[in-house]
Amino acid sequence: MKTKSRPSRKYLLFPVAIGLTLIGWSLASPVGSTPDEPSHVARAYSLVTGKQGLFPQTDGLAAPLPEGFEGVGAGDAPYVLTQIPHYFVEKPRAGCYAFDPTKPAQECLPEITTDEVTVKGFQSYFVPGYALFAGSLLRLTEVTGLAEIGGLTITRAISAFFNGVIVGWALLLALPRTRWRFAGLIALLILMPLTAFSLSSISPSSWEISGTLLMTGGLIAVSRSSTKRVEVNSQRSADLRRAFAAVALGAFMAATARPFGLMWVATALVVSLILLRHLPKLVLAFMGALVALGVWWLVWSARFQREEIADPFRASQGGLQPREILDFLL
Repeated sequence: MKTKSRPSRKYLLFPVAIGLTLIGWSLASPVGSTPDEPSHVARAYSLVTGKQGLFPQTDGLAAPLPEGFEGVGAGDAPYVLTQIPHYFVEKPRAGCYAFDPTKPAQECLPEITTDEVTVKGFQSYFVPGYALFAGSLLRLTEVTGLAEIGGLTITRAISAFFNGVIVGWALLLALPRTRWRFAGLIALLILMPLTAFSLSSISPSSWEISGTLLMTGGLIAVSRSSTKRVEVNSQRSADLRRAFAAVALGAFMAATARPFGLMWVATALVVSLILLRHLPKLVLAFMGALVALGVWWLVWSARFQREEIADPFRASQGGLQPREILDFLL
């Protein structure tokens, strides 16, 4: 009897359905409503366009700080000033619609222009993986002439769809095919409002969440395939290829979202090794290597901020302080 080596096409629609659901969520939530989304937008756009940003309180700053930014640099170390087009900045004023549920957020949008404005963005030592992805989408809306119409909305929708597909793929990998019918119920439990809120925004947290889920699902699929008998070798080979591809993509997304993503990668690896019942020494070896990599990254980041950016305030304080390192990770 011939066994199919590929999933049924109807199940492949499940990740697409998750993606479409998150598109709806991204359209329902106002642009800029998630924490730090404007700063993530500024960081993504400036990275792709090659604009380094203006570092406050740094020698050689040509222009005076704009009104409202005088204190930036002394108390907001993770930020720089970046100039980006006005249509990537403006968002509905929360006070305009927050107390009136019947008033659409679109009516609270200020007039959008093509002028460049100065905003806060994250510094360039921040892991650039998601920033390159989101920045490329923002730049694409400019090239196609859609930026002024709704560049932020389009970018949020595409990012939300991508993250939804990743989450759906992770669920199909984690569940045996005999239980794929439960995938919808599990999706409802995973995509609780806070998770869907993050996955539908322009934020590295969306990659951190979806990437970790995909890597975990892939590792579960690998462990399941290695601990059970599979009668058809071609089916097992195809399943393993898909699982390893998911592990690679998920690890890349989680590790390049933000520095703390390395810890999620380490956790997923350890859980998988425990499921595979490998020797504890191998678990410790993986943990040690990833922790060492994370420590090296933190030291390099602190040195980069102190020496390369050459912020006089931070240099006098000896670079990043312990509390700032914790804030940087989280």
